[in-house]
Amino acid sequence: MTKDDLADERAALAHAKSVLVESAATEVVSVGRMLFKDGEPKDPELQRRYLLYRRLEAALALPPGPQRLEALYKAHRELRAH
Repeated sequence: MTKDDLADERAALAHAKSVLVESAATEVVSVGRMLFKDGEPKDPELQRRYLLYRRLEAALALPPGPQRLEALYKAHRELRAH
């Protein structure tokens, strides 16, 4: 493989990863809309899920691109930190 081939492969993998991340986030937001249709839950166990849902929803509202993808990754990192 040449350096160009490796660069193309890395770019294709990065694109595939971003598509998967956005697809997963879209699914989480879809479920979150149904689960939290009555607003913020009072149950402390659901608070973490609600916050993730809201962060992902805000990230998906951004225009497609690197800023949106970074916001999705940030939401995931914040979830893991708690």
